[in-house]
Order: sequence, then C-alpha cells, then structure tokens
Amino acid sequence: MANEPNKEPVKDSNQAFAIELVNAIKGIGVSKEDLKEVLDSSAEGMRRALKPENARHPDISAFNPEGERDHPKDKLRRKTFWAGVELHPDELTPTEIGLFNKVEHSLEARNGS
Repeated sequence: MANEPNKEPVKDSNQAFAIELVNAIKGIGVSKEDLKEVLDSSAEGMRRALKPENARHPDISAFNPEGERDHPKDKLRRKTFWAGVELHPDELTPTEIGLFNKVEHSLEARNGS
C-alpha cells in the first residue's frame, strides 16, 4: 500500500492493516457505534480465548476427587512400574501414590513369586 502525500509513513504491517481496515469501513458506510460493537465483541472473544473464565478450576478428576488445586497429590519417590509400564502421578490416586511411596527398596515379582 503506497503512502498518500502529507501523511506519516506506515511503521509496521499491523498499522498498515489498521489503516486499510478503516478505509474499507469508511467505504461501506459503517457507523462508529457499529464499529465499536464489532471491536468490543472481538476483544471479548479474544479475552475469553486467552484467559478462560474458569482459570482457577479445582481440577477434580477420578484420580483426585478432592481436586488437585486444593489437595495436590504427592509425587512418586522413584520411577514406578506396574506390569512393565511406567506409572505417572496423573494416572494414580493419592492413596495409590502413598502406597507406592511406602516401598523402601526395589521389588520385582516374576512368574507369580
């Protein structure tokens, strides 16, 4: 977009886009009130997308019915495996983590013993 005479040069692409948008809106006859309504609703949508309403949700799940926010689970003290699969705290209940953490030494059970 070429700059018109007697106007400040465009500094960046956002500014150029804004100028183009304003000129296009002038051309189709949008009122200031309509433009304000559109921009306000757009800004509200952007705010909701970037910061959801429930930003401080309690993070309640089947694995932590009391909620991770108010009652965070302990961490596993060591890598823990069950049936050859590594377990992670997000897939264990607080009781299970507590029981696994009570194990003081490495345990292995093979062939039922």
